[in-house]
Amino acid sequence: MAANSVAVTSTATETPNQTFSLNQNLRSRDVETLNYSFGGETKDLGRSRLDFSVNFPPSEGTEHRFIPQRSTAGVGFRQDRSQSRDCAKRTRISGPDIDDVKSSTVTSVDLPEVLSRDKIAGAQVNFSKPRATVLPVTLKTGARFREQTRQKDQTRRVFSYVGPNGWPVRSARPTTMILDASLIRDIHRERLSIPRGCGH
Repeated sequence: MAANSVAVTSTATETPNQTFSLNQNLRSRDVETLNYSFGGETKDLGRSRLDFSVNFPPSEGTEHRFIPQRSTAGVGFRQDRSQSRDCAKRTRISGPDIDDVKSSTVTSVDLPEVLSRDKIAGAQVNFSKPRATVLPVTLKTGARFREQTRQKDQTRRVFSYVGPNGWPVRSARPTTMILDASLIRDIHRERLSIPRGCGH
């Protein structure tokens, strides 16, 4: 079958010589919250009661992501819809193994970082007074205040590995060297070799 040609039947589609891209997303997130509060009440108002409370729970969280993207060129797929029209069964029919990281090339590494800060302030006051009626009734009233301020700062670093004329290149470095300082040194240089299949 010629390159880039497509075979289509009523139940199957074959697409040879395709570029398969895999985008992985590893997220690490943590949040720390402290809660400061105080309050009180008084009963020196006869049978009435007055109580109040104030709270301030500041919160700070960080999120780090590691998003490598790798591509495998020259892969052919067959999408079979004979069993279900809504869900096709996809099978690799030609080209390199997409599960083998040695057959792929890292095209970019995305390293976003997010810092979130929340400041919440709240207060409430309540007043209650029992009433001498046929039925035991207590009248209550009060007020509550709450204010929240949210701040989010995001830093994003994207590293694209390219060779001469902007084409990705490969090297014989081990796959564990993707974050080696010698690799992430100057993304503006004309040439920068990357490890083979280090996006897994």
